[in-house]
Amino acid sequence: MTLNRVLLRLVNKCYLVALLGTALFYVSNGNAQNSKWKIQAGLELGLPTGNFSKVYQLGKGMLIKGLLSVKSGDQFTFQTSYSDFKIKNDVIDPRYSSDYTIVPVLFGYRRYIQKFYSETQIGTGIYTIKVSGGGQSLSKSETNFTWAQTFGFNFAHFDWFAKYQQGNLKNAGVEKLTMIGVGIVYQLSFSQNKRAVL
Repeated sequence: MTLNRVLLRLVNKCYLVALLGTALFYVSNGNAQNSKWKIQAGLELGLPTGNFSKVYQLGKGMLIKGLLSVKSGDQFTFQTSYSDFKIKNDVIDPRYSSDYTIVPVLFGYRRYIQKFYSETQIGTGIYTIKVSGGGQSLSKSETNFTWAQTFGFNFAHFDWFAKYQQGNLKNAGVEKLTMIGVGIVYQLSFSQNKRAVL
């Protein structure tokens, strides 16, 4: 891939993030009288599916998410996370080890039905494979379009959720990388002109 193409893809991704961020800013100002910010942080397990499951084990990670409530009671969301997947023992020479990490940056919209919700997210993801052994370490990263669909349940200050996530890859030998995630997060609320509410 030429340097011009790399720069063009980077500019396009930055433009997407800026556009979505601007939209979220205007929505927050337009609903300032009724808006309520929330921040979530928690843990997540990722089960590889498809070709990804043939090579890597159950992944472990953490996430942080911002949520902005609007007049309808639904929420706009912004999330980033970090998940690490270890390679299966029977796939690689015992003298070596390999990790696959996923760092998505996703914007979404969450719709509630009482305490249950459905959340659709789109954005980008950084996919990195690292191989170590023999006194050496090599890594390769790829950034591409990522989306996720989440279903969850909110109770008190906790969210329990399950999701399907897919990254569209070009240089990893597969067209897409998929996983099913489950997790729990703790939530802090921020009302207008007020301190955080536990």
